[in-house]
Amino acid sequence: MDKVVRFEIPVDNMERAKVFYVTCFKWMFDTNEETNYTFIKTAESDGNVPKELGVINGRMIQRDENQPVPTIVISVEDIHDTVEKVKGAGGNVFTGVFNVGMTGLCALFKDTEGNLMGLWQSFSQ
Repeated sequence: MDKVVRFEIPVDNMERAKVFYVTCFKWMFDTNEETNYTFIKTAESDGNVPKELGVINGRMIQRDENQPVPTIVISVEDIHDTVEKVKGAGGNVFTGVFNVGMTGLCALFKDTEGNLMGLWQSFSQ
């Protein structure tokens, strides 16, 4: 069974969004200058991995045409195989598989209901 491993929140103003989520939920942020990703920590974590079972962390990204709304990201064993399954089941894979630095592969798709979702295959699997 493939698992939800992350969420992504697109924002127009990173600093304003950080203030909002700190004020409302006490989330913590870690910006990686090399990748320009802002990781969201929703619980005590080792690096970006939550210590608490059943908790996921996320990241904030600059809003663009590919990710205009929040996205749920699902970890899969073989992203290329899963992309074909998504297409075969009526989903729309619109980014294709792309490399995310040295960490893994990603693809964005819309399910049959129009929901934006992400696929993730870690290089460490």
